[in-house]
Amino acid sequence: MSGRISKLTLITPLYYKKKEYTYSSALQEIMKAERGTDIFLSLNVEYKDYGADLSVKSSGKKAPLNEEEKARVEKGEAEIKRKGEEAGIKDGSYYFEQFLFIPEEKDLFTLIAPLLSQNPDINYIYIRFFKESVLETVMQAFLPIKEKNDC
Repeated sequence: MSGRISKLTLITPLYYKKKEYTYSSALQEIMKAERGTDIFLSLNVEYKDYGADLSVKSSGKKAPLNEEEKARVEKGEAEIKRKGEEAGIKDGSYYFEQFLFIPEEKDLFTLIAPLLSQNPDINYIYIRFFKESVLETVMQAFLPIKEKNDC
């Protein structure tokens, strides 16, 4: 039910206005949002015998890009940090997966477990919801790649 796990490097962070969400409230908001809206959750992962508990550490929202911002991105230029925004998903290297559907909260761990297994020493993961069109919303997961010299 997912895409392929790949590696991704963000040269610049993804910026968001801080806003408190639960997984469910983020999902409800993105489903009714306008095209181009972007919501992220940073989730703590606490491994248990039966799987893991996931809890929101931080979250935020980004309104759709305006025409000037879209033009910058299309030219390959870095996105400009808007007033009131801060780094939500930090720059760096990640294991990345884009999912073909968005699961209910109770099924989230099962869906992201293969990604989490890529680096079990990391105890957090970023989840990003992006409204691509009126009918299509995607979920992406970013798991930091811990480099050997980070130990």
